[in-house]
Amino acid sequence: MLDQHFDTFRQVYDERYQAKYGFWRPVINLSVAAFLKCGDLQQGFVRIRCPACPHAMFVAFSCKQRCTCPSCHQTRALVTAIHVAQEVCAPVEHRQVVLTIPKRLRVHTRFDHKLLGKLSSCAWNCLKAEAGRLLGREDVVPGMIAAIQTHGELLHWHPHLHVLVTCGAFTSTGEFLELKEFDLERLEAAWQEAVFNLYLAEDKIAPEVVENMRSWEHSGFSVDQSVRLPAGDQARIERLTQYMTRCPFSLSRLVKVTDTYRRRVLIWFGTMAGTPTVSYTHLRAHETDSYLVCRRLLEKK
Repeated sequence: MLDQHFDTFRQVYDERYQAKYGFWRPVINLSVAAFLKCGDLQQGFVRIRCPACPHAMFVAFSCKQRCTCPSCHQTRALVTAIHVAQEVCAPVEHRQVVLTIPKRLRVHTRFDHKLLGKLSSCAWNCLKAEAGRLLGREDVVPGMIAAIQTHGELLHWHPHLHVLVTCGAFTSTGEFLELKEFDLERLEAAWQEAVFNLYLAEDKIAPEVVENMRSWEHSGFSVDQSVRLPAGDQARIERLTQYMTRCPFSLSRLVKVTDTYRRRVLIWFGTMAGTPTVSYTHLRAHETDSYLVCRRLLEKK
């Protein structure tokens, strides 16, 4: 799809999509060009030989990008997960904390990506302050790793934070003080205030908007801490880190509709009579076609 339609998409972007998705960033051109060369033997390769047998193989150079290339992104996620589990996390209990913001505020991060990093700072300040309050000490610091995800399950714009944080905090001498869980009500209130103050300081919203949002029955802010990892469980930390840093879309979900329905998968919508049967096939590596999309393509028989 990118190979055949990217140039056309670029030509019509300003007119059709800029108002909704923001200005065209020059890095997109470089990223797509690198992705189209990824895994192409004609763009360069190395020859790998087994020292114990005569077997040899060619390995094409990769683009090593995140997000644009799901294959390279997955490699980065695996390497990052191993590094976090084996070299970063202390052998203490951890939990996953997920923080979200209302739809009313998400659109600003689409046009100003620097807000995403500042939201991470807000999360750190809230978690650190809450840990200190619950432990009754100001000199303690929790361990925390935050990953920003800007996509939802349907690839819509949904910026939120996945945080891997210790179940407790460390003193200046290295002593670890255990903390079973956060007070979610207080943490959510602190998170809401921190985000409002950030958006006001950045002139993204007016005080009137904040007052209006405070009157909502459901604020749109949420904090979840339901996932807990036992001390020393590196395997679960690896899996969680991979999830936190995963690509917006997966190679296994890239599909290409064909007339032959290779590797057919039947999907049934409900059990009602007359419900159509649909099928799709998985995309083979580096195939491109005008029907290729990032979600399942469904075609009635």
